[in-house]
Amino acid sequence: MFKPSMNDIPLSLLFVSLAICITLAAFCAGAETGLMALNGRRLRHLTARGNRRAAAAVRLLEHPDRLMGLLLFGNTFFKVCAAGVAVLLGWRLW
Repeated sequence: MFKPSMNDIPLSLLFVSLAICITLAAFCAGAETGLMALNGRRLRHLTARGNRRAAAAVRLLEHPDRLMGLLLFGNTFFKVCAAGVAVLLGWRLW
């Protein structure tokens, strides 16, 4: 009977997983910073002129507590995943 182990995961897959986790954590952190730094007046002006991206940002910022919760959860989740993958990499390479 085949019993899978940690050594069956290719190192390249672990490195790619680590890069993806770090990239997604950086995206969540950047989105948090970017959305909280937006100018409300300018967003409303752009929305009135028909800018769809500004309208999407206004909809997101209607509930800043939910937005921040989601972004912070995503950031923490991907950092924990990255830490787990880094531990596996360290374990394999040591």
